[in-house]
Amino acid sequence: ATTEIRKVPVTVLSRCQRFDLRRVDVPQLVNHFRRIATAEGAEADDDALALISRASGGSVRDGLSVLDQAIAMGSGHVTLPAVRSMLGLADRGRIFDLLEHLLRGDAKAALEALAALHHDGAEAVQALADLAEAVHAVSRVKATGGDGAEDLLSLEERKRVVALSRQVSIPLLARAWQMLVKGMEEAGRAADPLAAAEMTLIRIAYTADLPSPDEIMRALGGQAVPARRGAPAPAAVESRGPVNQGGREIVSAADASALAPEPPPFEPDDFYADAAFAGAGDEAGDDLGLDDPGLIAPGAPIYPEVTDFPGLLALVATKRDAKLHVHLEEHVSLVKFDGGAGSIDLFLLPNAPPELANDLREKLNRWTGRRWIVLLSREMGAPPLGETRRKREAEELEELKRHPAVAAVLKAFPEARITSVKPIAGAPDIERPVEDDTATG
Repeated sequence: ATTEIRKVPVTVLSRCQRFDLRRVDVPQLVNHFRRIATAEGAEADDDALALISRASGGSVRDGLSVLDQAIAMGSGHVTLPAVRSMLGLADRGRIFDLLEHLLRGDAKAALEALAALHHDGAEAVQALADLAEAVHAVSRVKATGGDGAEDLLSLEERKRVVALSRQVSIPLLARAWQMLVKGMEEAGRAADPLAAAEMTLIRIAYTADLPSPDEIMRALGGQAVPARRGAPAPAAVESRGPVNQGGREIVSAADASALAPEPPPFEPDDFYADAAFAGAGDEAGDDLGLDDPGLIAPGAPIYPEVTDFPGLLALVATKRDAKLHVHLEEHVSLVKFDGGAGSIDLFLLPNAPPELANDLREKLNRWTGRRWIVLLSREMGAPPLGETRRKREAEELEELKRHPAVAAVLKAFPEARITSVKPIAGAPDIERPVEDDTATG
């Protein structure tokens, strides 16, 4: 007899008759444990036997061990609270209370509920596991229409699960499940499991009311989107339409903005925070076709017209794309720039990446709301802007050294060096004396 049949050599299995013992269903275990408790002269509540059956994982042997301990601890009376305390499980009713707080987006109430469970002896990791089990129960009822949960839940629990399944969507439940599974791993490794569990609940609460990707796409396309019930809507918002079978109110995309908080004022560096691009990075923007002028959302910020190459560098600096800025300043030679036609000809120097032209084109399309063409030339044009800038700065520095006042300082302090020059805004130009026929101030 073994629970790890894969470890038995094939030479042994070929000489044996094999009998696979399947897991026993919860109703069968409950009836079996009830007969044993009666034969032993003990009294056992049905909810307690159901909990023992679920905890045994379909194993009769493990379930009998728990039942034996419960009879001994309860002095012949097996009750649900005693079994929960013995197994270290939290009250399922309080777990469903905690789940409702999370699905409403009420982080404060969720943390208070977790603290109360922990105070009463529930371990943080086990509380997350019980919460994941509740999410699974709600998801199963949501997916099957109520079938398949009778064996896992009591009558009161089934009522709460059915009510929750009518208020939330499968994507929301799937997202909560994933975050709980990851949270259990983090809490199991953390030095403070309770703190890790609290962080998991905060993440779930603050993402409970986020729309799903398909709802974002429908909103951007002007279609109707379902009003979410994860967080309480403002009192001033009234019903705007019929309710579908899932129990969610249907509103138009124009009215959906009334259910969302007022966005913060736009800043230039917050271009990607605009509603049209929420949650989309560079790759996501390309996949959605946001570089097409016809798909630029109304109200999307458009930067000033880029008319020359220095203006392009200024735009890249504003977008804080340091890698692209360095390549354009140091590793390319400008052959031609036509801002009106949206055309740029570049010659790539040895240190420039081969995909630079495509990268620049895609980002310009997205940043400016128009189409650009970036071509690669076979012949070099102007020197790189970085090289030109350094040469100009060196010439200005040499010219500055010839000024009488600066020359006097350098003469008095031979070891002194001029490392940088910072122009003062609004200061008048310094008039330098004419030293010869070719140098002027």
